[in-house]
Formats: sequence, structure tokens, C-alpha cells
Amino acid sequence: MEFVGALHNISDSEEEDIENTIPTKKRRAVYSIYEKEKEFNNLDEATHFIKTDGQYRYRTSSESAEGQKRFYPCALDGNCSSKIQLLLNGILRTYNLILSKM
Repeated sequence: MEFVGALHNISDSEEEDIENTIPTKKRRAVYSIYEKEKEFNNLDEATHFIKTDGQYRYRTSSESAEGQKRFYPCALDGNCSSKIQLLLNGILRTYNLILSKM
């Protein structure tokens, strides 16, 4: 049998560093509860509504079984935890603004 890998020479001080490190806690995922707030006839109306509100800034988007979701977190300050999603359903041609309640 052949050994595959590398041997590492660890000094005493490195061993102490490894033993004295405090394991970091894993961050829990925080899930938001969303509720449908408003429905729009087209994408321009929806994006105009979000921009005129001035509280949210576009962050990212993702594809889901329901359609494309665009995420807009609160941009007022670091303490603001509200966020919205814009759900674009191409099949039904609906544009739903979904607001987080948590």
C-alpha cells in the first residue's frame, strides 16, 4: 500500500496555538417572513415604485420555481432589517412586491 499525502512538521509553538484557539460559533441563518404587499401590471411600474420609495436598493436576483426574484434590502442604515422581494412571473405576467415582516 502506498501512502499519498504530505507530512507536516509542527513545532511546539504551533501546537500550542492550535490548542489555544477558540472555536468560532456558527452564525444561525435568519429567515424572513414575507407577505404580498402589492401587484403591478408591468416591471416599469414595480421598479418605479421601489425607486420613489427611496428606502431600498437592488442587491441581487435569483431564479426559482415561481419565477425570478429580485432582492432589495433596506438602505437607510445598518440597523434597518426590512427588505423586499420583487417576484417576476413570466408565465403569468405578474409582478408582485413582497415585503418582509421580520
